[in-house]
Amino acid sequence: MSEILRNLRWQDVLDILLISTILYQLMVLLRGTRALQAMAGLGVVGLFYLLAREADLILSSWLLQNLWAVILLVLVVIFQQELRRTLERVSPARWLPRWGKPHTDHLEEVVRAAFHLARQRIGALIVFQGRTRLDEVVRLGTPLGAEVTAPLLESLFLPASPLHDGAVVVDGTRATHAGCMLPVSRREDLPPQFGTRHRAGLGVTEETDAVCLVVSEERGEVTLMTDGTFRSGLSREEAAERLRVLLGRAEGRVPLPSSWGALLLRRWPLKVGAVAVVTALWVYLGGAQKFEVGVRIPIEYRDVPQSLVLGGRPPTALEVRLRGSRAALSTLNRDTLRATVDLGAAERGTNFVAVSRGDVDVPAGLEVVGTEPAVLRLTLEGVRRLQVPVRARLRGEPARGYAVAAVTVAPSTVEVLGPESAMANLQAVQTEPVDVTGARESFKRAIPLALFPERLRLGDGEATSVEVRVTLRRAGQ
Repeated sequence: MSEILRNLRWQDVLDILLISTILYQLMVLLRGTRALQAMAGLGVVGLFYLLAREADLILSSWLLQNLWAVILLVLVVIFQQELRRTLERVSPARWLPRWGKPHTDHLEEVVRAAFHLARQRIGALIVFQGRTRLDEVVRLGTPLGAEVTAPLLESLFLPASPLHDGAVVVDGTRATHAGCMLPVSRREDLPPQFGTRHRAGLGVTEETDAVCLVVSEERGEVTLMTDGTFRSGLSREEAAERLRVLLGRAEGRVPLPSSWGALLLRRWPLKVGAVAVVTALWVYLGGAQKFEVGVRIPIEYRDVPQSLVLGGRPPTALEVRLRGSRAALSTLNRDTLRATVDLGAAERGTNFVAVSRGDVDVPAGLEVVGTEPAVLRLTLEGVRRLQVPVRARLRGEPARGYAVAAVTVAPSTVEVLGPESAMANLQAVQTEPVDVTGARESFKRAIPLALFPERLRLGDGEATSVEVRVTLRRAGQ
């Protein structure tokens, strides 16, 4: 746990906050519905799956893992309306501003009609259309297309009116339809006094971004509904002000919060719960989730049989896939990694040696997933000893008027050991270049030997350098 928190990055904090915000908004949208209960049940099933996997319950893990696809498909079919509403709520189109002046000058007429109906104990349902088209979720009634006025609205909801049972839809400053049938909310946490009219008003705000004003005929009160929330017992001034804010927001003018503290404390149990759930999930994944990286490490061959030596061009490095936690991988020192291949059982000729995961020495907390190549093709040959002459290699030209008369090397021969294939064509061993550029007199120097090809070595007791004597003479002598 401490290791996970110690490696916490700002990207992880941002990740937790983003997912917590999404989870919180989802809980707000689904609160009081069967979908939220199903989501909680799904969380319990997911928790049981994680516990079963940690406890190595093979049958339970396999069964739950294969049921996930079926469970998700069933949830999509059952809760398609809730999912559609959620996607509409998070659509960027909701936050795009509309051009033109916001239509809020008609609100006084609507509020006056609503409270006049409330005093007379006449029920009413008025829907303000937002950006979402209502004809997709509302069965529109009789077209009106009339300017919104208080007398018009009051006459539509009089008990003698044939349109009084339905809702009136207001778009801008015009009443577009009357007698409309709205979708009914299925929430189970609504007050008992809410009847069909209130459930219909709440239902249309759950599935669209509309704002709804409901007048109760039993209690004579006005309730304002938006985004699946409601506020009852409003005064005339409060209703007018809240409508101006809500409809102004629908037109693209989003008001700033009066207090950031009030914004953070609003529905704080849901917010704390969302952050707690996401943080716990992140901690679990941070400790349980494994990451993989590829590294290239050198190979060391050991226990080569006596009288044999590696021939050809054996691989000098391996591509290794390592798996571990992000913390373990972040502290990995690649320079200390080595692959050690044991050739104790190898024989003369071609050998195929498998590289096991134990051949790669890795720090604690990391495991070897695989190597490339997984099998090494190695050729072992007999060792051949050969006494070969040493030849000095000159570089440059002496000073003008001088020439190289003779070059002698001491010792003149050395013993060389190596694979039989490499020794077959070896005629001599050369020294490193001897620079005679601009020389005016003879000299002698100790020059290192250059062994070519690779995998050749000098015999025991042989010096790694020889004495080279260069004799100069004047040109023409």
